[in-house]
Amino acid sequence: MERRKFSREFKLEPVRLVRERGVAVAQAARDLDLIENVLRKWVREQSADPQRAFPVTLPPTSIQRDVDSGGCFGRSGRVERRGLVRSLASSAAPDPVAG
Repeated sequence: MERRKFSREFKLEPVRLVRERGVAVAQAARDLDLIENVLRKWVREQSADPQRAFPVTLPPTSIQRDVDSGGCFGRSGRVERRGLVRSLASSAAPDPVAG
């Protein structure tokens, strides 16, 4: 069974139910098919630092993958224009899966 991943927006909704509307953590967890301890953790994180709770993590772009692999660096260590342009062109192409 694969671990479920939830977006920041999704996490904020049950936290609001608990904190603003007074719904019990156990009830909110049951209603949303969540593990009660996970929801308690989300409430604690949001209470501790609302601005930094649930950071958004995005998948690396093709440019970042090139930089990490050294793919767009020449011998001098500078970014080669051709490699960067190719990376930009490939990342700007529409995703055929997303439609």
